[in-house]
Amino acid sequence: MNNSSLTPALALFIAYKLLFERGVARIMGIFLWASALLSLAAFAGLALQIEAQGFISVISGLLTLPVGILSIFWGKKLLGENSQGS
Repeated sequence: MNNSSLTPALALFIAYKLLFERGVARIMGIFLWASALLSLAAFAGLALQIEAQGFISVISGLLTLPVGILSIFWGKKLLGENSQGS
C-alpha cells in the first residue's frame, strides 16, 4: 500500500474530528470529508474501469481548494488571537 492510497483514509480521520467543531473548522471538515469520500469512489472507479472516475477525481480535488483557503484564514485568525493573548 503506497502513501497516495492512505491519503483519503487520513483525511476522513481528520475530517471526522472537525465535524464536531463549530464554525470554520466544521465547514473544513465537511469539505474534507466529501473530498475524501469522492477520492475513494474515484479509486474504486479506476479499479472497476468506470469512465466517470476521472470526473469524480477532479471534483474531489476541487473540494480541497476551499479547505486550503479556509485553513489560511483560520490560521491567521488563530495567530491574531495568540499574539493578543501574550
